[in-house]
Amino acid sequence: MSKLRTIFRVILCVISGIFFNAIALGSFAKMDDDFSTENKWMVFAVFFGIICVVQLIHILITPFRLWRRDTGIMLLVVATLDAFAMYNIATIQASPEIMEQIQDSESLLKMNDYLSGGLCLLIMASIGGLLLYSSRIGKSVEA
Repeated sequence: MSKLRTIFRVILCVISGIFFNAIALGSFAKMDDDFSTENKWMVFAVFFGIICVVQLIHILITPFRLWRRDTGIMLLVVATLDAFAMYNIATIQASPEIMEQIQDSESLLKMNDYLSGGLCLLIMASIGGLLLYSSRIGKSVEA
């Protein structure tokens, strides 16, 4: 496979990861009167549409045996990084000394919908793990 195609594959995975990251972190946010939950899900639907288009292009340029591995790794990385970010945010929220030092702590306090956020991360990590596992099974069957 050409190096240019490999670089393009990586770029497409990074773009998908950025939008999955936005969905995962946004799922932790509680909505207020200015931005309703319906608007939140509308934004997520648009982001997911962008992800589908980017992943379709990724599948078209990637050898068929590699798309599950690439997508699975990307989902696991996004879920892990977002879990670490939410751990840090929860730790900051639990520390009154740090919250006093932050000028705009109201926006940080809105990141407290741990049920939907945790469910979103669990789904991403599960799908990523299943894709990665199925790509390994496919290799052992082909060999």
